[in-house]
Amino acid sequence: MAIPRVAPFVRAALDADQGLLAPEVSLEVQLERLVFDPFNAIFSETPDIPPYLIVIDGLDECEDREDVRLFLETTLNYFQSNPLLPLRFFIASRIEQHIKDLLEVDEVTLDDLVSRGSDHDIETFIRKSFEDAARRNRVIREYIRHHGGWPLPNDLRVLSEHI
Repeated sequence: MAIPRVAPFVRAALDADQGLLAPEVSLEVQLERLVFDPFNAIFSETPDIPPYLIVIDGLDECEDREDVRLFLETTLNYFQSNPLLPLRFFIASRIEQHIKDLLEVDEVTLDDLVSRGSDHDIETFIRKSFEDAARRNRVIREYIRHHGGWPLPNDLRVLSEHI
């Protein structure tokens, strides 16, 4: 649904195989028929199509490590066979060892986004949110008038670090 050009191919795959989403169908088959084949189809129809990015968040939270392994291996094999296809995956996940072992290949770029530091952005957002709340709420404004700034700098820092 998010990518209208792909939807008819996904519907066709589901119509052709009613049991495609059944738990006994392998993840590899589901990926091929519901993701890779539909993208291959739209790219073969329209070679100058803009690139697509599929975002996967929280791969490290999947309990079934075998499914994680199968997903990563199937995806890597797909891109080794189709390196020029304008489709990419962005995986936002803690890189636990079982994931890192599979992703340490030339076709993958690993980056530690934690090291990039978003503390300043988070603090700015929180400060702005508190300022907006104070502007809308006379009780908060009155508290600030009597007690000074709100939240206190240390409280803002603690909250930012928690987030």
